Amino acid sequence: KGAWLGSKFMRVRSTRTGHRLIMENEKKTKVNFVSGKGGRKTATAAVWLYDKVKSPVMGIVVNSLESQVYFKDYTNSESKLLRPFQVTNSLGRFAVSAKTSGGGKKSQLEATVLAISRALVEKNADYKPPLRKEGLLTRDSRMVESKKWGHHKARRGQQFAKR
Repeated sequence: KGAWLGSKFMRVRSTRTGHRLIMENEKKTKVNFVSGKGGRKTATAAVWLYDKVKSPVMGIVVNSLESQVYFKDYTNSESKLLRPFQVTNSLGRFAVSAKTSGGGKKSQLEATVLAISRALVEKNADYKPPLRKEGLLTRDSRMVESKKWGHHKARRGQQFAKR
């Protein structure tokens, strides 16, 4: 199910949306990484932390875009994303690749920060106390209250005239 093209091997992967052409090196290099998942409201984030030396990505990449481009509407997004690294004194030691979905950009940002923190703890258990102290390992459990029948919204009832 593939063909050689020079030193690369091409194969077709079937997905729900169609077929994708995937290029693979003849010699696969093993890349060490740790992963973490996070959530906020309805947003979810999956993060992969790579050692900076053997990394397939540079810096922080979110949904195949640089983090400054993806979260361009938020002025302090870069400092929020780097906060787990600053707390653990591991700034510049890791490269991050993240996939986010659902919710809005701000929720995706907060879900990504939680996922990075969880991945750091998976990498080194000594990082857990400082991250816990800063509140970076706690998932914010607040969700939107569901709409009730007979009401306009969750709590907004129907207007009525007394007289």
